[in-house]
Amino acid sequence: LLLIGMSVLHTMSRLNQQVTLARIMTTLYILMLPALVLFASTQMLAMAIIAILLINLLYDIAQPVIATWLNLSIDSATRATMLSISSQINMLGMLILASAMSVFADNTGLRPAILVASLLLIPVLVMYARGAAEPK
Repeated sequence: LLLIGMSVLHTMSRLNQQVTLARIMTTLYILMLPALVLFASTQMLAMAIIAILLINLLYDIAQPVIATWLNLSIDSATRATMLSISSQINMLGMLILASAMSVFADNTGLRPAILVASLLLIPVLVMYARGAAEPK
């Protein structure tokens, strides 16, 4: 599925423009959000499997797009340092959010925790949407 998604993505756009990359990321996260909500709210195993496969597909497509966007945005003299810092901040954020969500899940249940976690994607979606706006 990832290869199909990447080939469609490659034919849809040129992966060398920041605005195009931001639009792709906005689209991917717009599609990911309802899939996460579906995964959290469904009681049917087949729907949960479909939702998680869609989430994984969209996430796997997003990773090279994010890497390309970062490479285009960062000066080559500081690229390695900035990518390392970005990776460390990402891991720190995941550690903090995973800990907070596990406490929340213990108190409220797994479904509400997944729903709240999916809502945490909204600021990311806003960030990509701002990047997708045409420069004036």
